[in-house]
Amino acid sequence: NDTRYTEAKVEAGRNFINKIWNASRFVIMNAEGRNILPIEFVKLSSADKWIVSKLETCIKEVTLNLNKYEIGVALSKLYDFMWDDFCDWYIELTKPALYGEDEAKKDGAIAVLCFVLENALKLLHPFLPFVTEEIYAHLPETRGSIMVADFPHYNAKFGYKKEAAAFEGVKEIIQAVRAVKTEVGCLPSKKVELFIVSDARRLIHANEASILKLAGASAIRFIESSENLPKVVSKVCDIAQIYIPLGELVDFEKEKARLEGECERILGEIARAEGKLNNQNFLLKAPKKLVEDERAKRDKYADMLEKVRKQLKDFE
Repeated sequence: NDTRYTEAKVEAGRNFINKIWNASRFVIMNAEGRNILPIEFVKLSSADKWIVSKLETCIKEVTLNLNKYEIGVALSKLYDFMWDDFCDWYIELTKPALYGEDEAKKDGAIAVLCFVLENALKLLHPFLPFVTEEIYAHLPETRGSIMVADFPHYNAKFGYKKEAAAFEGVKEIIQAVRAVKTEVGCLPSKKVELFIVSDARRLIHANEASILKLAGASAIRFIESSENLPKVVSKVCDIAQIYIPLGELVDFEKEKARLEGECERILGEIARAEGKLNNQNFLLKAPKKLVEDERAKRDKYADMLEKVRKQLKDFE
């Protein structure tokens, strides 16, 4: 068990380093040959303010944890920031600007990418000295060794708490659409039209490109209610009610047939489990754990049947 635990920790560390390395290559490649503006001279988007705010929170927490010698907690904060916020979210959020035609937006996105990555590398340096030294040497606008660079300090000017909290609503919309696709077995790459009821139209409109790309949507339509929409799947978020026409997510008849087949399969499993549980010889002779396992299986399949039947109602 100790060996497997150690191997798992080593593998997790290797994956983390690869994640940082690939994200850094992305930043360096896109920054190559461009004039990197100081972040103070950039008009920040909602996503920019969100990641800068996340960085400043990370700086504050890591510094506090290191001062208290809570090394593991500090690394955990850094891990979450780099893996989730920077690598998984922000890099994807910058792609519409980086691959678009607006040069000002490109310059802004690259400036923020470089600013965040440089400061994150400094935070990571005590934990990954050789990796961060190598990456830092290739960042534009950096000079000398990261070992003698100033450690980041929290800057309240870049707190952007209100803007960061608002942008979490945008993320929630993206996550909701992804969840709907997963629930109905729709490919993540399939483009769907979103119908949205929301009081935060300005925020959603400002981040429309990011929502379309990351959620895999073809268009966003603002509506007052869902009364005149065809059969839809809906999700509720803090800032919006999202409706997606079912026909855009799945082949209607094909999905109905699949769900009906799934109902038949589950009913067969329930009948098999109940057959055993109604058999007195089985109840008397089988080990207690085996009987409990059969009851658990029956209950699990009953729960699955309820969920599938609920999905089937959408096709009636």
